[in-house]
Amino acid sequence: MKYIILLAVFVISGAYASEYDYKTEELKGSLRKGFVMSCLPTVTSQIERAALVDHISQTQIMMYCGCVAIKIYDDLTSQEIEQALAKNELPKRKKLARKTYSEECADSEW
Repeated sequence: MKYIILLAVFVISGAYASEYDYKTEELKGSLRKGFVMSCLPTVTSQIERAALVDHISQTQIMMYCGCVAIKIYDDLTSQEIEQALAKNELPKRKKLARKTYSEECADSEW
């Protein structure tokens, strides 16, 4: 049984590794990081203006920003990433879903 599991892991890992695009994943990580770095001060400022500082922690803000970043960037294709970088804007399907992502993450984080 142990050998069957090891064999399955090697076969699956090999198939996964051959299709895995490290450059795309690295770009997604950079895009998520950039989003979070711009999201944090923006959301913090909005919360301060709404006088909600006592109700929402910095950790919640970080979790919210991370949640939105993951929803936006994790399923982008390499072609969508190239287009986003060339045009400096999100693909249309992501722009349309952005508000929904924000609402879903706000509901789950605060």
